[in-house]
Amino acid sequence: MILSVDFNPLLRRRFELECIRRNFTNITDSISYGPGGDGIELSYFLNALNEKSLVTGFLGGVNGTIISNCLKSDRISNEFLLIKDETSEYIDIYSNDENIHIQSINPRITRDEYEGFMQLFNRLIIDAKMVCIVGELPANIPTEIYFDLILNTNIINKKCLVSIKGKGLKYAIEARPHLLLIDKSQLEEFTNLILDYEYEVIKAGYYIIEKNVNILVISLGNKGSIVLTKESVYRVDASNVEIPENEPHFGYMLGGYALSMERGYDFEILLKLGQACGIVNSFRHKEEIDMSDIKRIMLNIEVTRFNY
Repeated sequence: MILSVDFNPLLRRRFELECIRRNFTNITDSISYGPGGDGIELSYFLNALNEKSLVTGFLGGVNGTIISNCLKSDRISNEFLLIKDETSEYIDIYSNDENIHIQSINPRITRDEYEGFMQLFNRLIIDAKMVCIVGELPANIPTEIYFDLILNTNIINKKCLVSIKGKGLKYAIEARPHLLLIDKSQLEEFTNLILDYEYEVIKAGYYIIEKNVNILVISLGNKGSIVLTKESVYRVDASNVEIPENEPHFGYMLGGYALSMERGYDFEILLKLGQACGIVNSFRHKEEIDMSDIKRIMLNIEVTRFNY
């Protein structure tokens, strides 16, 4: 079982209408809703590929109840800590002429809730084969939690794969995750450098590898990624894949790497599969994805290895 940690689940609501009229009551043509958040979507993704996973984190209020019911209905294994605050809501309003996106504030987590989650996490990792931590933290949670989660996973010799947003990256790196997925802007912020060329990205990335991170994936958006290990540099080139301009889905990418490790694929297949998984959401909704979609994308991804 792959354990997915989502600190900021969302209830996503989507309203579609022909046009938005100002200062009028707008009647929607279509309404849909369901769970969102990188960690939850990672579990949906793994479930679609017949890989067992369980998602955990914080849920609260009416939105949390709706998310829990949806996950149960969709047969997505989950065990969340219940909190007092309301889980966030994200509203998409789509029309022919404009789109509007609205998100409520993130919940605030109390000290007791924080400690309760740590107990829950420490119990869940016993049965997990590896852990994926993805997304960003809600209010009141100290960024040091990343250090504790990764360290506790390492102590029992489980692999921890991490892709986080916002503050806390330095704590994650200090705890030595097996795999860390970041983008170039995060690397620039962490090293206080402007990285215009790929050789500069590689040199800066090895500053993280030297801190005993086994695999560092640096996303270059639709161009692919640069992947560093202690021995080698890999350029994963996705420029031959015709995709929209949206960025790769880091939750799906992390899921692809976890799936590869769980099934024992060789390293270059792991790199292609992870990259393809990040791209596939440009073509398919998470409930429509199957391995044949991913394999078609993998055929157009090239991996070049260099010794460093």
